[in-house]
Amino acid sequence: DCLETLEELGMEGKEDFLKAGGEKYTLVPCLNEQEDWVDTLAGYCL
Repeated sequence: DCLETLEELGMEGKEDFLKAGGEKYTLVPCLNEQEDWVDTLAGYCL
């Protein structure tokens, strides 16, 4: 994950989306930031 990229998506991406006619923009955090997801994925791999 790159903080700069997340910031760009959060601000510039939203602006572009709304200008293009989008109505609701939600930035969803990356799954690999969630400890539960990492633990679950590790369980599949081990």
